[in-house]
Amino acid sequence: MFISFLLPYIDRGQGPIFHCFIAPQVARLGFEEVILIADERYFASPLEWGQEQTRFGIGYKTPVESEWGRVQRIEIPLEVFAELDAGTSSCLEAFRVLLTTDYPPLRKALERIFEQICREFQPEGVLTWCNVPSLEMAAAAHGLPVIHNELGPFRNPNYQGTIYFDFKGVNGNTSAAGDMISFREEIRRHGNFVPLGLEEIRYLLMKDPSRAPQPNPPRYRRGVALQVEDDSNLLAFGRGMTNFELIFVARKGVRPEEILIRRHPLGHLDYGSKLGIHDKSADSIEFISLCAQIYCTNSSVAFEALLLEKPVRILGDSPAACMSQERVSQLTAEEHLLCLNYLFLCYLAPDACLWDCDYYRWRLRRPSLIEIYDRHLAVYRRQKADAGVSS
Repeated sequence: MFISFLLPYIDRGQGPIFHCFIAPQVARLGFEEVILIADERYFASPLEWGQEQTRFGIGYKTPVESEWGRVQRIEIPLEVFAELDAGTSSCLEAFRVLLTTDYPPLRKALERIFEQICREFQPEGVLTWCNVPSLEMAAAAHGLPVIHNELGPFRNPNYQGTIYFDFKGVNGNTSAAGDMISFREEIRRHGNFVPLGLEEIRYLLMKDPSRAPQPNPPRYRRGVALQVEDDSNLLAFGRGMTNFELIFVARKGVRPEEILIRRHPLGHLDYGSKLGIHDKSADSIEFISLCAQIYCTNSSVAFEALLLEKPVRILGDSPAACMSQERVSQLTAEEHLLCLNYLFLCYLAPDACLWDCDYYRWRLRRPSLIEIYDRHLAVYRRQKADAGVSS
């Protein structure tokens, strides 16, 4: 059984922030395999009962109302956040506090909840979609591992879908850099490991590998991939970088007409035409192909640029930051390829693994990084083969 923590209190004007994950999570894990912890608004908001759905590239059937009644739900009273509400000037500041610091009222509430759950059940771990230090501390007090999930950088329709799966953090404070070193050490001990070439990896991950940029002179010297202004990536893991500042970092030494600026599809702001050229590409692959070099804070575009062999500078905290251009220059060609194999095929997991009880329990047994790599690679190969049959 798993405990699912759905971040309470925070509302960026669209209702409970992770409400959309309730139905697929319950449907995929099983009605009796998950205990939901959230505030009352999550449970008051309606769900679409008994319908076939596809979300995040994953098919599932939402529970019927009688099945929903079997799901255990524990409410965190909104009064827990009264002190946070009084001490912060906006919902974004409150969001940043919860993402980066221990908020004792929440930690104490979670400790009581975990104590109650552990008396009645044997939970295997806690699931979360964001870093919450108060959650980490409360879980650690009861010996519960925390699994951080998030949708990965490669998604439909251009890629085989991926997810993040990390016991340490997501978006920021992740295990990626440390495990990349451990992966290379495992490979050295393994002795006969043969990494996939980047072209082979593109074949597995891209729906249409022929779209990889051709060796033509790019139209722009630098491309800037912006973030969503109220997303955790910027609020908590941007290392002080804003979209505006990122543009000026990329502009250093070049003219505005040599800069292509890609607004995030869910971004809230448009940045003036005097700062650079507004990108009108159909998708991020086209954007990357137009640029000689990519700049980002911690955008998913960084992973795409690495896959498409474009140098990328990553200014914020990101699982891909260890492959930022200034660090890659210190690696040998062999080390570089091993690191990309780790990042794409070991650190990222196929989206078919999301909320798969067998996969989660296997990861909780802490298999080696090579075993994780091999399992993911088998999934991608099977998906590619199945796609070839269906087409």
